[in-house]
Amino acid sequence: MSMPRPDKKQGEFTGKHMLIFMCLFFGVIIAVNITMATLASGTWTGLVVKNSYVASQQYNAELMKARDMRKAGIHSEIKYDNSTLTLTFKNREGNIPTAINLAAEIGRPAFESEDRMLPFVSCAEDCHELKVDLEAGSWLVKITGQLDGKFYRRDARLHVDGNGVGRVP
Repeated sequence: MSMPRPDKKQGEFTGKHMLIFMCLFFGVIIAVNITMATLASGTWTGLVVKNSYVASQQYNAELMKARDMRKAGIHSEIKYDNSTLTLTFKNREGNIPTAINLAAEIGRPAFESEDRMLPFVSCAEDCHELKVDLEAGSWLVKITGQLDGKFYRRDARLHVDGNGVGRVP
């Protein structure tokens, strides 16, 4: 049977207590960091373009194309209903431009796993559509093609409600 040492007071904070406290403190911090890093790496890579240097060299050309598109006065309308994305065009005179090679890149704003590229099909003289099932939530839609022989691009955020109806704000 051991007797308490007379030089040690009851409930005294010792170096052993400090070691345990420090190990627990830093253990919690390390566990939280590992958990957050694992969750973050499983969602979005953060990659916007594959090669930022090449993208920077093409930036001025993209600005020129966007300026030409604004000068042409093209107005487009995007609708989503009943698993169908519909796209219509009119220019400022009310005429319907000739559209070819229209395609949409559709994906979630922060998850690349659901990204897909789909071609549009003409459904009428002024209408183009594609069939795609989109769950409720926010989607990024990037439409590219040619209108009247000129480059066309439109980026939009599509909000799909619980009833499967989408709107572009």
